[in-house]
Amino acid sequence: MNKKPVVVDCGIDEVLIINNKAIKINYLSGKQLIELLNRYDVTDINTVSFDEYEATEEYKKYPSDIYSSVNKFLHV
Repeated sequence: MNKKPVVVDCGIDEVLIINNKAIKINYLSGKQLIELLNRYDVTDINTVSFDEYEATEEYKKYPSDIYSSVNKFLHV
């Protein structure tokens, strides 16, 4: 894993961004979420608002990839 995963609170939806992939997680069961985190070997996660995430260096480095992934999962 090359970057620390982050959960972005996008209002109604929460999106896990890990390895430049956006995964909508608020509809997962606890078991599904644990399996997902284990698959990516996640032990530490930050939670931020979408506005906070837009201000990060990671977002500035990969804005189109992350933003389009989040939009795809949020159906924006």
